[in-house]
Amino acid sequence: MKDSHKRPPFRQYFLIAGIISCILFPGAQLLAQDYVGHDACKTCHGPIYDHYIQSGHPYKLNKVENGMAPTYPWSVVPNTPDGWTWNDVTYVIGGYGWKARFIDLNGFIITGENVQYNLLTEGWVNYSTSSPLGTKPYNCGKCHTTGWSLFEDNGGMRQDDLPGMSGTFAEQGITCEACHGPGSDHVAAPTKLNIVVDTSKELCGNCHTRDAERRVAASSGFIKHHEQYDELFNSPHRWMDCGQCHDPHKGVIYGLGGLKNPDNCYTCHSDKKMALPVKDNIHCTSCHMPLASKSATTTGIDGLLGDIHTHAFRLNVDPDEEMYTPDGKFVRLDADGHAIVKVDFACIDCHDGVTASWMSDSSFYDNARIIHDRWGNADDLGEDWKMSAWLGYVQTEHEPWVNLEDGSWLYIDEKGSELGMFVFDPHEGAWSWTNRRIFPWVYNVDSQQWINTDI
Repeated sequence: MKDSHKRPPFRQYFLIAGIISCILFPGAQLLAQDYVGHDACKTCHGPIYDHYIQSGHPYKLNKVENGMAPTYPWSVVPNTPDGWTWNDVTYVIGGYGWKARFIDLNGFIITGENVQYNLLTEGWVNYSTSSPLGTKPYNCGKCHTTGWSLFEDNGGMRQDDLPGMSGTFAEQGITCEACHGPGSDHVAAPTKLNIVVDTSKELCGNCHTRDAERRVAASSGFIKHHEQYDELFNSPHRWMDCGQCHDPHKGVIYGLGGLKNPDNCYTCHSDKKMALPVKDNIHCTSCHMPLASKSATTTGIDGLLGDIHTHAFRLNVDPDEEMYTPDGKFVRLDADGHAIVKVDFACIDCHDGVTASWMSDSSFYDNARIIHDRWGNADDLGEDWKMSAWLGYVQTEHEPWVNLEDGSWLYIDEKGSELGMFVFDPHEGAWSWTNRRIFPWVYNVDSQQWINTDI
């Protein structure tokens, strides 16, 4: 009688061994593959590709071909620096969302005065003026290209044989294979075993970092850009992964939906009431992720804000505690080991310009300490409570009217005392109000001081 447990043929042993090898040594298997380019992915992953190609990642580096400017889905780099033409430029660094820098015909980054284009201001600023023209190599490929290999590691090759290029890459920009690994085997025979699916924050941290010691780098009074991993690492949310809040295939600007439900914070912070219920479209992130980081330019009426939201989350409400190290190069940590983000950034986002000019710094900090306790109790005031659609100035010519949430107007000279309101006139032609039951401070224009009406 023949043995019913036949030995598998050799090819089956080979297949089993290959699967075990993929499980135990996935990196080695994937490194042996070739890069195929992101267009190969859209055949099977069309909807994901459609989102991804609209985001900023694939536009971190853009080749100039036939003397024509690169194109972007949401932005435009209108021209080159003064004195240069598109025929003098080989690549554009960025150009999506924040800024654009340029690479010359020898592969060196163009440096000097007015050579960086800022999209927000549509203007030109200086870049690396201490580096003589034609001396700053392009060594940014690790986080601006896919399949980057340094000159020292690839047998002495440079991209396009340009002497300023510090290495070579498989594809310009951060494309699918930058995160999912080379895809030749996966395209030939798609399985979950021959492609990388890594949802950890460490994957994002390969690029969104600046310091090997995980310090949060700073410059000129702002946190530097592309170090969100370092900020998260030094925040109370260091246990979280980026994907809990972000869709990695969608952009976070231009209304592309890359940020998931902004009220996700309530999943863990259900005991916190929303601050400032009188202001429309405000979320936890509006205050706890202020514009404390800078990529291209400052923002706000007085230029006191950056152009990127910080991922440090913890706001410091002690006006005497410095945010940065004495040399200004790093963000300091508080007693709990969390990065210090001054509450100024959160307050100024709304109280910019005129409002901030008559509010003292101490008032920002005083109000920040109680903001969840005081304003969070507004729902307990009863059905007769009238809430303004905007806390601050109500522009009028002659009369003290306040616009309510339901679209109606309230003449507060008649109803003010009934609702416990106190009216003041911070400047001609503008009226404002506050409710003394939950916020007893009013501003005295003559003395330029805040007065506690409970005293």
